[in-house]
Amino acid sequence: MRQDYAQLNARLRDILAREIESGAITTDERPEHVAGRLVAFVEGLAYHVLIGTHPADVARRQVLDSVDGLYDSR
Repeated sequence: MRQDYAQLNARLRDILAREIESGAITTDERPEHVAGRLVAFVEGLAYHVLIGTHPADVARRQVLDSVDGLYDSR
């Protein structure tokens, strides 16, 4: 599971790095920091969905809004 987490984080970091380099995302943060924050956010929401304290559809929308917000920061 740790390897899967590391792969997810690395893939997301690489995607973010490309998006930052292309100018699609504007941030002063390093891609690995943004990736780590997003993965932690998603994991936290997933936990609450699994224990039944947060609706899955709301969590999904929050994750998509967070990703969308990266592009709105220009």
